[in-house]
Amino acid sequence: MEKSTIIEALKNFIKLKGSQNKAATALGISAATLSNILNGKTENIADEMWRVLAAKTGSNGSKKQWLTA
Repeated sequence: MEKSTIIEALKNFIKLKGSQNKAATALGISAATLSNILNGKTENIADEMWRVLAAKTGSNGSKKQWLTA
């Protein structure tokens, strides 16, 4: 799983949801965390968070996309 692939999927998800705040809520993360990821501040993002985001955006190779909690 590439972080850059997940970030691109997140950008598409934001477009789908209409705003970063709506996307963050749908993903079950804070808007600040999403903002940090999009701005390249990823050193404090846990591997588990990347796995969750990959699963929820379908960027982990799964056929299901845009799963939201």
